[in-house]
Amino acid sequence: MINHIPDEHAQVLWNDGEDGKITGISIVDYRDAKVQRRIADLYMNSYGTDTHGWLTDVHPNANPAGLFAYLVFLCGCDSKATLMECVREFAKLEGCEWARRMLAVLERPS
Repeated sequence: MINHIPDEHAQVLWNDGEDGKITGISIVDYRDAKVQRRIADLYMNSYGTDTHGWLTDVHPNANPAGLFAYLVFLCGCDSKATLMECVREFAKLEGCEWARRMLAVLERPS
């Protein structure tokens, strides 16, 4: 059984290029301070459990689906590989069955 990161403990970290497109992303369990510290310096942007209003209606991006939509559709990804990385990372979250279904389709052999 795969242990997914509970949405309430998710920290989404990403980099973007000069054009604003996503160049890399990682989602970590904020409860694991060692992991958090180890990779936090590798990313320029962060949103999630340490953000005021996460998992509330305070802002449309304050939940995994809203943040995914913002990153992928509004910011965009610099490559197909980065887009796949985004879907793969969001699929690690407990409440993101939608991302796991998308990933299953995207990784299916043609």
